[in-house]
Amino acid sequence: MSDSLRYKIVLWMVWVQIALLPIIIVMINVTNSGVMWRWNLINNLLVVGYILGLLALPVSRGLEKPKLLKWWLRIDFWFSLIPAVIALPLLFYCGRHFIVAEDGDYVLYEERGIMMAAPHYGLGKKERERKLAEMETEKKKKEEEATIAKWKRRHGMSQ
Repeated sequence: MSDSLRYKIVLWMVWVQIALLPIIIVMINVTNSGVMWRWNLINNLLVVGYILGLLALPVSRGLEKPKLLKWWLRIDFWFSLIPAVIALPLLFYCGRHFIVAEDGDYVLYEERGIMMAAPHYGLGKKERERKLAEMETEKKKKEEEATIAKWKRRHGMSQ
């Protein structure tokens, strides 16, 4: 075993991850259905646990460690990697905004969360969407004008 700082960091990562498990389990069991912890705390703790599981093995490379720790890190890495790979495609779906209602200059939108995050609603100004639509229209108009100019040049017509 080693007394290096890196070895101590790896041990702390493992212990923090082990300590997070009962905390998350208790929080899930205490929460009623339809109720969510503020700042989506359960989700954030789960993400921290997964990140610790993914980082502990690479950080411990080249260190002298007991067999139990070595196997723990390997198993933990794979149990953290599998949900991460499954969740990555969901990030695209979960980070999108869906417009629910519009009223004048304001829009009510829904944003879905990842993992155990509940969907939430937000109120925004339509101005951003309007600017994006205007930029898109301008871009299409410029492309159209460029296409017409090319066509005229090919066919010998003057501009």
